[in-house]
Amino acid sequence: MAEGYKVKAVELVRRNIEVFRQRDPEADVVQGDARDLSFIPSDSADATLLLGPLYHLIGEEKKLKALREARRVTKPGGLIFVAYLMNEYSILSYCFDEERIGDFLARGIVDHDFHIQTQEGELYDYVRLEDIEIVDGESGIKCCKQVECHNSKFYGKYPWWHVDGSLITNCYFAPGSRSAIWYSDDMVMRDCVIDGPKFFREMKNVTLENVKITDADETFWRIDGLKIKNVELHQGTYPFMFSKNIYVDGLVSDAKYVFQYCQNVEIHHAKITTKDSFWECDNVVIYDSELHGEYLAWHSKNIRLVRCHISGEQPLCYSDGIVLEDCTFDAACDRAFEDCTNVDARIKGTITEVKNPISGRIQADNIDRLTMDQFAKGHVASTSDDGNSLTFEPNR
Repeated sequence: MAEGYKVKAVELVRRNIEVFRQRDPEADVVQGDARDLSFIPSDSADATLLLGPLYHLIGEEKKLKALREARRVTKPGGLIFVAYLMNEYSILSYCFDEERIGDFLARGIVDHDFHIQTQEGELYDYVRLEDIEIVDGESGIKCCKQVECHNSKFYGKYPWWHVDGSLITNCYFAPGSRSAIWYSDDMVMRDCVIDGPKFFREMKNVTLENVKITDADETFWRIDGLKIKNVELHQGTYPFMFSKNIYVDGLVSDAKYVFQYCQNVEIHHAKITTKDSFWECDNVVIYDSELHGEYLAWHSKNIRLVRCHISGEQPLCYSDGIVLEDCTFDAACDRAFEDCTNVDARIKGTITEVKNPISGRIQADNIDRLTMDQFAKGHVASTSDDGNSLTFEPNR
């Protein structure tokens, strides 16, 4: 327009028209479909630009309709410019960069020659939302797939259900947005703040990075395939209940009763403060972390702690397959390893009390007190000269 051309813009999406007019209030822009430009006279345009229809329309006939309309409204000898998305760009940026390529190959969205195979039903599958607000109400976004949402705010409850293949960045979820994200597989969330409870339920392949959750009540329930990096959990009860295949690198949590009934968990660089964490779990490995709170890892199997610091009463009881490598204990850690089997513990520094283990080996720089009372199901099989390396066997 600045060069002296008179421009008429045709846009299908109302929101895009609003953005267009914000940038140029005097713009001549109308809502319409490139396949039907009957409101524009024939042979009236010096140049026609198709800047979207041919990579949004599905099927040859629909694309040909848009091309025929462009030819009709363009003067003889005029120019028609067509924009198209390169397959290579989509494969590299969306499939590989967003780590979706494996899933898309399995589902036939991408063939084995790395060409995207778009289907008719996917015309509106790939949606980008930006700078929106979902206000009071229910189920603002539901039963969708391949949705991106950026710089947006959510206030109503249940706003994001049954949405597969989503990316959420720089968004805010208010306290009223309870139970906001459920039943949504293959989700990535980055740089968000969540003030609502009961997020993430019954989902597969969930990734969170740089996310703060201020009310973690009943969050991450029954998730299969959870990756979190630099995440904070505050308040609430029972996060991670019944979840499996979890990888954590960077977690600060003061929510209560975290990681119960979980399977296949690997954690790095965490600070967890609560009682009753890691109950009824199977196959958990924790590296370089602080675990504060009484009754750690009761009734669990195959728990391995590496270079961790443990505090709180009665840690690691009634469990099978406890392995500790270079861990330290707070002075308040009394009655540790009660009724445990197959213990292999190498402890740096002092442990206040070991009570009634059934089988295995416990070694520390100093064991202040060993308690084997009338309820013990095992006995000391051997001890070092200094009394700080003990092996145990079950009673016969």
